[in-house]
Amino acid sequence: MTPVPSPADVIHRATGELVALACAVRRGSPDWREHYVNGVISQAMQEDPPMTWPQILTGLSRLMADPDAVPRDLLPDSRTPLAHRSVLPPERNEGYAAAARADLHEAIRVQREAAETAVLAALEAARERGEVA
Repeated sequence: MTPVPSPADVIHRATGELVALACAVRRGSPDWREHYVNGVISQAMQEDPPMTWPQILTGLSRLMADPDAVPRDLLPDSRTPLAHRSVLPPERNEGYAAAARADLHEAIRVQREAAETAVLAALEAARERGEVA
């Protein structure tokens, strides 16, 4: 009896060829440049769990045929990239927001003082030169 070959023995990874095909099919689209497609494939292989070569091959092929698709659509949660992130509780968020507001107001105050000082110095110099009465 002849052993049945496993998918790994029949389907060989051909990343370079797939990237070349994707770039040729979607030529002229900035989202389908070689480095971008390579990056998405690399990221797909690092997902948790990693995508298999057959999943990448068929998924990217489908995307090539969709005129509205971009390579990033291959990745899970690409439509909602923040969906898997945890959200801070409102009280912690408010604390960070208050600190950011305070820092912003202080930076504006310092800039305003520096601008006023510069204007007064320029006015005084103009007075000394007799340009302003």
